[in-house]
Formats: sequence, structure tokens, C-alpha cells
Amino acid sequence: MENSPTSGETIRHLRNFKNLSQFYIAQKIGIKQQAYSKIERKEIIAPHKVAQILTALSSNSAELEKIKNLYPPSRKFRLI
Repeated sequence: MENSPTSGETIRHLRNFKNLSQFYIAQKIGIKQQAYSKIERKEIIAPHKVAQILTALSSNSAELEKIKNLYPPSRKFRLI
């Protein structure tokens, strides 16, 4: 479907770009908002879940790739 793994951060950027709430997307894919929030915090999202979310966002893989290019994933480091 897409060229590279999709992060929750990328999905969040796309959702925000479309000005949609987590609650709205969660309802569209049949899960609770808290579960959807966890998806957006994941480093990599399973392709089948990405497809469901893109449908709920009325989006496609081309638009997702544009968002990936506009907002490269941030690198998060944990202090030890």
C-alpha cells in the first residue's frame, strides 16, 4: 500500500491536517477513542489498520506519502 512503514505520528499529522478528532476517527473504525489514541502513539502501525484509518479520513496512500514528506518522523530518545 505505502512505500514505507507508517507511524502513529504521521497519522496524527494527517488527521490534524483534515481537522478531525480522534473520537470521530475512532467511531468510524469501530473502536474507542482511548484505543485510537494508542494507535497514534505507536512507532509503526500495521498496514491493515492504516488502510482502515485512511478510509475513515477519506484519504489515500498518495496523500499519506505527502504528509510523510512534509513531517518526517521525529526521533524520540529515552534518558537512561
